[in-house]
Amino acid sequence: MVRNALIINQRIEQTVLIPELNQGNQYSQRKRPNVAAVISHHPKIRGDDVRFNVTRGGANNSGPVRKWVGMIRMKTSAEEQIR
Repeated sequence: MVRNALIINQRIEQTVLIPELNQGNQYSQRKRPNVAAVISHHPKIRGDDVRFNVTRGGANNSGPVRKWVGMIRMKTSAEEQIR
């Protein structure tokens, strides 16, 4: 169920990770049929990344991907967490 949710809701099978911000932006500008989004590291904003995607109308869009700072959501046990 988790796999299906990630594929259906987040389209992870169509997401490309490119470390360089400029390369990620350039890659997202090219219209590729099987790429829904590109995520790149933003060197000036510590801990944040940028998600580039193309809207259904064909326009380019971008937005931040914030680093998770909340409590850990999945863990097996406290001892395992400490290790």
